[in-house]
Amino acid sequence: SYSGRSTVLYALFLVVSSMLVSFPANANQDKQELCAVNPSQLLPVPIIETQLKNYPNWRPLRLDDLTADDQELWMKAKGKQCPGYAVGHFVSDKFLTYAIILVNISHPKDYKLVSISEVGSGRYKTSMIVDDEQKESKGLPLYPVVWVMPPGDYQDFYNSKRKLRTHREGITLERLEAWMVLYYWDKGKFAKFTLSD
Repeated sequence: SYSGRSTVLYALFLVVSSMLVSFPANANQDKQELCAVNPSQLLPVPIIETQLKNYPNWRPLRLDDLTADDQELWMKAKGKQCPGYAVGHFVSDKFLTYAIILVNISHPKDYKLVSISEVGSGRYKTSMIVDDEQKESKGLPLYPVVWVMPPGDYQDFYNSKRKLRTHREGITLERLEAWMVLYYWDKGKFAKFTLSD
């Protein structure tokens, strides 16, 4: 049946994708090069499998998705880190969470920020944090980047009297030289705190 063939094709797609992800990086490909062309190769297989299952028409943001100016700013600030994902103890002190910017393959202006968290026994939970459409500059989408914010004390951009103290790492979504938002885990979900605009 059609549904049966679709299931088999999807399963095959996952297997092939997992094989591609699990191969070690070529000696001539350093992390920065992989960030530019195939950041999926730097992520654990279960994380990519979970992403493909939940968002099959999406892919992680690549370094070369950014404008030339943003690439330069990012590399100057973060070195060989990938701009499309961040890894930290955002949700749990025991398990890691992966915050990933996903770009729509068919409609590149659309992006999502999702989290994939291990919850034990090889199980993973996916949460949608941001679902948005990017502005453009000279016909090119202007994507944000994501990185880890350490625990600490922070002040709201719009209200200097509003303070935030975090006790574990947070997810920073930043449109370089434009705005910065901190997403932190609070009462079972990610809450938003604006750091600059």
